[in-house]
Amino acid sequence: MENVLFLPSAFAIIDIWRAASLVMEDCRVFGSGRIGVECRGGKVEATRCTFGRNGSDGVHVMGGQVKECLVRNNGADSLYVGSGGEVTVMGGTIRSNKRHGVLAGGGKVTVAAAEHSEEEGTADRPQTVSSGNGGHDWAAAAGGEGLYEGMQACEGGLLNAD
Repeated sequence: MENVLFLPSAFAIIDIWRAASLVMEDCRVFGSGRIGVECRGGKVEATRCTFGRNGSDGVHVMGGQVKECLVRNNGADSLYVGSGGEVTVMGGTIRSNKRHGVLAGGGKVTVAAAEHSEEEGTADRPQTVSSGNGGHDWAAAAGGEGLYEGMQACEGGLLNAD
């Protein structure tokens, strides 16, 4: 899907079951009564998308990649990675969510640091920013794992990299 605006819904706006995959580019997902995008078993590849003002999580996934997305003002976590899932976050902004910015809820989250090109001061990928969330900006629940390049390690299951 490219350049799609999803309108408000009482349930998840996009709900994927089993081993399906979803590729989203330049999409906006707003106003779900629950979760913006929920993927239980498949993978979501989201690039330059906006997820906001959803009743619960902005994105709730088991696997995939979130690249250069804006995830804000959601009722719970911006990005929740479920048990056994693996997600890579590259670039983008995560802010003003009611609970955590990124939560590895039994899954594994890798936040890739910016990679610099040969020319000093330029970046091939923008830095990922998570701030102003109600709970921790980066968190790992019991059984969850976060690999945050250039940041301190998770202690006691929680990490706040402000």
